[in-house]
Amino acid sequence: MAFQNSPLLMNVGLVVSVLPIGLGSLALFNPHYMFTKMFEFPLPASKADQAVALNNMRSFGIRDIFMGGACLGAWYRGDKEFLGYLLLLGAGAATVDGFAQKGAVGHGQWTKHWMFVPLMAGLGAALMGLV
Repeated sequence: MAFQNSPLLMNVGLVVSVLPIGLGSLALFNPHYMFTKMFEFPLPASKADQAVALNNMRSFGIRDIFMGGACLGAWYRGDKEFLGYLLLLGAGAATVDGFAQKGAVGHGQWTKHWMFVPLMAGLGAALMGLV
């Protein structure tokens, strides 16, 4: 059996899909924790700015839930090429998020974002038959 046809790849894709759903749910329902503890962003001083920052965190939560849900849909339908494509897009999102993390607080890009990029990109490429 060729590596690209292994059912293990699809099941690893399932596991990788659950992570953004969990983190996105946390950002949606507890944005203060995600903003200050997970991402270590400084909370703005004014209440109005805090509201904007926390609602922005909720938006990122919805984005992550959507990305994970789209991957789950591709997994459920057994569409390995589309799951691979979505994982490659997720690797791109994690890359950009890492740059935002570094720009905002100066650290955390590797442990909170970029460590997932090789896994997502490699798995995505394998599912698409590119490797």
